Amino acid sequence: MNDDRLTQIKGDLSAATKGPWVADGRVVKAEDGRVIGVFDGTKWSGADARLATRARIDVEWLVEQLEQARDIAVGLENENARLAEALATIKGAGQETP
Repeated sequence: MNDDRLTQIKGDLSAATKGPWVADGRVVKAEDGRVIGVFDGTKWSGADARLATRARIDVEWLVEQLEQARDIAVGLENENARLAEALATIKGAGQETP
């Protein structure tokens, strides 16, 4: 996992206008109605607008999920190491020395 990339994404999220965002034709607005972006070209399809406007909150949620999964993985790695040590101790205690 690339920590630099995750740090960059978190920085981008922190710097961006808080979500959720709303699409209004070619205009993207913050929740308070401020215009935060205007897209050239034709009006977006509903699916495209939904994806673009939800990205702000969806990426934030994904980062949170990733960090939780990392914490769980570290906990499991630590528990695995503890259990391996305990097993080695048990196996060592069961061996007779000549």
